[in-house]
Amino acid sequence: MTDSLDKNHYPAFIIVLGHLMDKAGVLNDETSRRVASALDADYKYAAEALVLCGWAYRPDSNVTIADAMRRHILGTRPDLSPKLFLQHLSRDTVGDAFFSRVLLECVYGIACPSIIIATSDYHSQRSLEIFSM
Repeated sequence: MTDSLDKNHYPAFIIVLGHLMDKAGVLNDETSRRVASALDADYKYAAEALVLCGWAYRPDSNVTIADAMRRHILGTRPDLSPKLFLQHLSRDTVGDAFFSRVLLECVYGIACPSIIIATSDYHSQRSLEIFSM
């Protein structure tokens, strides 16, 4: 997980980048770890919102990865429902950054919020560069 949060700037927003799921919408281990990292960060920082990114990438399923992450979270943390925002438009990390920014600007009126990006270690530097554009 890449933490670009300046502890002096609240509220923080956590953006969870999807990876993979099965046909039924069950998250793979990597996506589950990303979600777990996001929940840990939310516990630590009490984020304003969690943005769950992912489209319906599987031709054999109508479930989006964002919906699958939401269902996964609500299975153990139904109290987080009001904080979850689904972002279904992106198809890659650049889209995750662009459409998440648009969503946060439209919903919160914040042009450049403090964020935490929940992703995998191998993907963190690239994600930080893309989200910093």
